[in-house]
Amino acid sequence: MEERRFKIRNNLIITVQADEGETFYTVINPFSGSKARFDAKAYLVLRHFNGRRNIGEVQRHLKQRHGLDLSSKALESYMGLFLDLYLFDADCLGFYWERLDHAREGLLAEELNKLAGKQEKDFPQSLPFVESMVLNGAVQSLKNKDVLRAINYLKDALKINPQNYFAQELLQNIEKELIDIGMKPKIFLMARDFKGKAKELNYAPVIVLLLGIILSQTLFLNHRPNFGKFREADLNIIKVVNDTLLKTKLDTL
Repeated sequence: MEERRFKIRNNLIITVQADEGETFYTVINPFSGSKARFDAKAYLVLRHFNGRRNIGEVQRHLKQRHGLDLSSKALESYMGLFLDLYLFDADCLGFYWERLDHAREGLLAEELNKLAGKQEKDFPQSLPFVESMVLNGAVQSLKNKDVLRAINYLKDALKINPQNYFAQELLQNIEKELIDIGMKPKIFLMARDFKGKAKELNYAPVIVLLLGIILSQTLFLNHRPNFGKFREADLNIIKVVNDTLLKTKLDTL
């Protein structure tokens, strides 16, 4: 990782604000919908990840040019924040995948398995043999739920032919799914898991109790000033689970 040259996305929306004599920067990632507010120091660090310097060179440049002496641990903390917000371009997909917890890895692998089935129908037929072989390896890797291997195959395909539209589209779709699942709150994964268990077990009293735990946490978080309300999509998931479990309970009365 030390020698990697990270590059921030070229489509970030950045606005400058002044608040009580201090300058702040609002950075919006249109790809994920995430928004962060950085002070001048954090923004200075961010904009130096322009793909031209590795991490060590960024650290030295900040000290020599700007007088900002960051320890390796401090710079790693900034890196972690930027990665959590998916501010770097698609070249970091492998890092993003490795940062997912086990539950999100499984969910992403399932969604990309479905995506591979759809993409397979549109597989280009007139490509040179090597390109076709590499792309087929990417699709089959997704079907086998080996996401990291698929990403590497697609990057190889784009090295062979940067204009390969199939590889570009599939890589972008993987990125969209990865970011979407990576940014979902834990409650979303719990609700999805409980929904599956409700169908498998059909044991209404226990499942209804679990749903109550989820909803109680939801209400608790929504009344805390430091937490935002859940997005409509996440609330819809909870509603679907609630409707499913209610029907399960009524069916067992």
